[in-house]
Amino acid sequence: MAQWPLTKTGSMPFRAASTKNGCKTSPRIPTIRSSRPRRPDANCSGATMAADLLAEGRARGMDDKSIIATITSLTSASIADAYQRYGPAQPKEVILGGGGAHNPALIGLLQNLLPGAKVMTHEDIGFDSDNKEALVFALLAHETWHGRPGNLPTLTGAKYPVVLGQITPGNNYAALIRRTWC
Repeated sequence: MAQWPLTKTGSMPFRAASTKNGCKTSPRIPTIRSSRPRRPDANCSGATMAADLLAEGRARGMDDKSIIATITSLTSASIADAYQRYGPAQPKEVILGGGGAHNPALIGLLQNLLPGAKVMTHEDIGFDSDNKEALVFALLAHETWHGRPGNLPTLTGAKYPVVLGQITPGNNYAALIRRTWC
């Protein structure tokens, strides 16, 4: 798989002419305006979606730089839209992790679209952006261990808050209970 300069420098979107209609009108992106944020299906994420978006952009006569600029613009707009539509209030801080945290263009676009929020990365608060999944699972496990719900129904569409997962006792279970609950 090719690596775009964007992932290293973030400068590509600003050198290209962004065509906002390039992907916004695409029928291939059904989750952008869904009723709630949802995990995209296999055809709407990763390599499959990237290939579809590149093909569609090229079919519209766009060069690769403009396609990447459009996708970056679409990504930032969809993130800002989700905060505005589903968040309980406008965010004061947005903390990015994963690949987007290495993209200064995406960070700049988000800062412009969320003017009241300070846009930061996990590194800014002492974590590694490339380990966000492990961080989230550790947080969810902590909440489960302490019997606290790990979902937010207003964001997920669940009917009520629930404790996620289960704790399966091992040989050290009693000792852990004594150390953390007593």
